[in-house]
Amino acid sequence: MQREFLSGAQVCFAGSVGLKKEIVARWFAAVLALVLGVAGFGRPAEAQRFSVLYTFTGTPDGSELSQSNLLDVNGTLYGTTYVGGAYGYGTVFKFNRQGQETVLYSFTGGTDGANPSAGVVRDAQGNLYGTTFSGGDLSCISIYGTAGCGVVFKLDTTGTETALYSFTGGTDGGEPQGLTIDSAGNLYGITFFGGSQTCVFGSLGCGVVYKVDASGNETVLYSFQNGTDGGEPDGFLTMDSAGNFYGATISGGNVSACSPFGGCGVIFKLDKSGKETVLYTFQGGADGAIPNASFLMDDKGNLYSTTNFGGDLSCNNNQFYTGCGVVFEVTTAGREKVLHTFRGKDGANPTLGLVQDAKGNFYSPTEYGGVFNLGTVFELTAKGTESVLHSFSGLADGKLPDSGLVMDAKGNLFSNTLEGGDLSCSPPYGCGTLFRVLP
Repeated sequence: MQREFLSGAQVCFAGSVGLKKEIVARWFAAVLALVLGVAGFGRPAEAQRFSVLYTFTGTPDGSELSQSNLLDVNGTLYGTTYVGGAYGYGTVFKFNRQGQETVLYSFTGGTDGANPSAGVVRDAQGNLYGTTFSGGDLSCISIYGTAGCGVVFKLDTTGTETALYSFTGGTDGGEPQGLTIDSAGNLYGITFFGGSQTCVFGSLGCGVVYKVDASGNETVLYSFQNGTDGGEPDGFLTMDSAGNFYGATISGGNVSACSPFGGCGVIFKLDKSGKETVLYTFQGGADGAIPNASFLMDDKGNLYSTTNFGGDLSCNNNQFYTGCGVVFEVTTAGREKVLHTFRGKDGANPTLGLVQDAKGNFYSPTEYGGVFNLGTVFELTAKGTESVLHSFSGLADGKLPDSGLVMDAKGNLFSNTLEGGDLSCSPPYGCGTLFRVLP
């Protein structure tokens, strides 16, 4: 992409009468520095700020890290890949401080599950837990036509995987996403579909909030109707100290908005008794639309997160809906305040939530936007100033970061990309990278 751009410019300027060679040379040097610098490769500060820690190759280490928020355990990072591995159905992996990637488990696509589309959580004994989007009960055909509607799995310290619960796609839900774990080892999460058979989508269901205990028993805590209560919960649950859950749906709410979604989504609270309260309903304009992330909560109970769309509706990446997303705060009284509106070059379509440092600064990736419209990592200061820490080029650094960030004790930020890296892997897309950013 850089070579084509420069050769085109060279042809244009070579035909300019009276343009001195020195000016041409200086112009090309400036353009080259700009292109390489904004990609994160040219300036020394940028090179020190961003680094690729690992490049995925598909087999046997995995490929396409989709919504795989990393888990940091004393400097070792744990995550999942959506596909790749020994059988092509995804992996659970770890990456240590020495730069070594180890596949802990490769999914077979059978009753053990297939295609993990979220990160993992860990109990006090070191066991890992996660979900897969398909596989499990193979008599259940997912909405995408694949066999199985997903599982909640356990991976013990010996590498033995157990499907704790297999979803049927009925009232119990289907296509689960990320997990939250409590001190007793109970697991909580959401499913994208399944649940109430009387919701807008009929037999498909509009998603549930569920609990799976240590014995593998599932309890549906709430079934969405895709009305004012919301529908199709996406992302992850956030749990407060009192045991209440907070989450987001990508549809429902104001059902006349955000066509064809049937609503722009809501932020909801679910108390311990299973009562759902809608804290905020998105209208799809400047306030944002289609939230798909977890929440940060301050000591006053205010929530902070992002929306995938909405905001500046003139910013359009030709995705599902207009607008490039916002960073927002919702107070305990249900009032929303937009902290930043994305407009493309500064990022577009943020995914899977925020992390915050001790000074109150927020950090997150955007899946699109930036110099090449292939994603960014951004910083939003406590005063509301946004800056791009890295724009992905689609080359060795990766592209389309589809997971949130994790921050270590030193303030280093870690995440991964869906594609890019080694472009000979699943050509021409690449199989993704694991990267570090220094704020």
